[in-house]
Amino acid sequence: MTAITPLRQRLFLILEPQSPQDQSAARVFSWVLTLMVLSNVLAVILESVPSMEAQYGQSLKLFELFSVAFFSVEYLLRIWTAADRNPKKYATETRRRLAYVFSFHGLVDMLAILPFFLQVLLPGLDLRFLRIIRVMRILKLSHYSTALEDLMASIYAERDAFVSALYLLVLSILITSCLIYFAEHHYNPTSWAPSRMRCGGPS
Repeated sequence: MTAITPLRQRLFLILEPQSPQDQSAARVFSWVLTLMVLSNVLAVILESVPSMEAQYGQSLKLFELFSVAFFSVEYLLRIWTAADRNPKKYATETRRRLAYVFSFHGLVDMLAILPFFLQVLLPGLDLRFLRIIRVMRILKLSHYSTALEDLMASIYAERDAFVSALYLLVLSILITSCLIYFAEHHYNPTSWAPSRMRCGGPS
């Protein structure tokens, strides 16, 4: 065991909310992370208000830079400490780290810092799209709740039923749209023009 391994294991216990050890440090970190996530969501909301953005725009940008640095360090630490995750399931440290990176939580953690790097690499990207992604940072709270994982597991277990329901929904919308088109397009042909091709009407 190298000298750095105990430090990695301690950080792993702090980052993992299910750990029975280092509960005080883990609790403090969980509260800090929760505060950061909620503050980021609030910042995105404030940015969407023109008057608030004009008055506090610079402060909000500085807070965004701080948030990206915080979440980036957290993400890198989670990748590093993932070597101590599920040692019985994955034989090597590399496989354990890759398992985290491509897990639900790993993708959420990557999503938290993605908007900043997208804006750097693609300066002309729509800010509304970036704000939507930034709001998704609230999913990081799933580290401390299994609600989303339980929901996804339930959807996956009933995927056949969901696909069938989606098919029936699309079919019913299509048939209903065509029936309404044929019933009312004579009275308002301009509004129903986009429906002609879908419903077999003249172009």
